[in-house]
Amino acid sequence: YLDWGDCERCGRGFGSVLDAVLTFFQQIVVGDSWGAISIPVIEHNPLTGMVIVGAAMTISYGLSNLILSVIVDQANDARERDMDEKLKQKQAAEEMQRKTLLEICTRMDDDNSGTLDVKELLDGYDKHEDFRNTLKMMDIQRDELKAVFKVLDRDHSGDVDYQEFCDQLNQMKTRDTR
Repeated sequence: YLDWGDCERCGRGFGSVLDAVLTFFQQIVVGDSWGAISIPVIEHNPLTGMVIVGAAMTISYGLSNLILSVIVDQANDARERDMDEKLKQKQAAEEMQRKTLLEICTRMDDDNSGTLDVKELLDGYDKHEDFRNTLKMMDIQRDELKAVFKVLDRDHSGDVDYQEFCDQLNQMKTRDTR
């Protein structure tokens, strides 16, 4: 027989399954009454310590894992949102570069035909630093410009629509950087 002193509930703390559940909840989840109930029970019958401490550890690890899983899930969600935002920014930057290149090509179109020929491309490389820098970023040098033009001039007409030229250069650039 255990002397529970002034603790009215201590004598019936493990008297039934419901009482045991309430006692475990009180002690493990809330962290209350370890000294009042569990320690005297463990001192009286040391084998009960394995059950009580085992239950406490299981619940503590379970709660820790639950909290950790919520943190990891939130971090994953934030990472995915960040990746989506970076993708949107990259697409916006690519579109801005394409529009800028289109403006450059419009300025390079000496005869206002809406197309560029090899001469206009070579002159544009020499006269327009932003066009030259764009091509250099793609590792296209002046002496390679004729070969690039031949690839882009699919119908062999001697000129390339600069809308299509910009789209093709942008595709070449994005494929190269991926």
